[in-house]
Amino acid sequence: MKPLPPNLPPAVCGSQTGSVMAVVLMIMVLLSLGGMSAIHLSMVESGIVRNAGLYKQNFQLAETAAMEGVREILNEKNPARLQPGAQQWIWHLHEWNEAAGKGIPETGYAVPRAVTEKVITTIHRRGEAGADTLRYYFAGWTGDGGNSINTGKTDRWFNGRVIGVYDSPRYGRAWVEIGVVKQF
Repeated sequence: MKPLPPNLPPAVCGSQTGSVMAVVLMIMVLLSLGGMSAIHLSMVESGIVRNAGLYKQNFQLAETAAMEGVREILNEKNPARLQPGAQQWIWHLHEWNEAAGKGIPETGYAVPRAVTEKVITTIHRRGEAGADTLRYYFAGWTGDGGNSINTGKTDRWFNGRVIGVYDSPRYGRAWVEIGVVKQF
């Protein structure tokens, strides 16, 4: 072994050349793996945030459909038009429970007519302009007779539930049930 020149530090010797390069490469590999994991984690988190936003938006669209059904029922003056079977979107409760147990029925519904511009914009932005994704059903319309408080008149109180549905093959499904009571 040849002697070291007097101006070099003692750590630099012939047997340890390249070990610093190996340590630096190992640190670079570890940092690269950490960076790739951070990128993957941020992509997963952004997917979670997107899905949570879609779920919330789907729920709000279903609620809009249900509120349109409630509006139609509350504006109806003729109780005969709200009897099960009088219109395709009005169901007997036991028939609804049987059909809905298998999933949301594809028939026997109404499409909301008076939705807001924001709902229309949302549906168009989702690429579902001509699709039948927003609808409502009405189930369990039953009446009970009784006297109104101290009036002596016999009024009929009816109750049931409106089911608003947003059903998209692309963005998922949400439904909302709202109980309705109406006096005729």
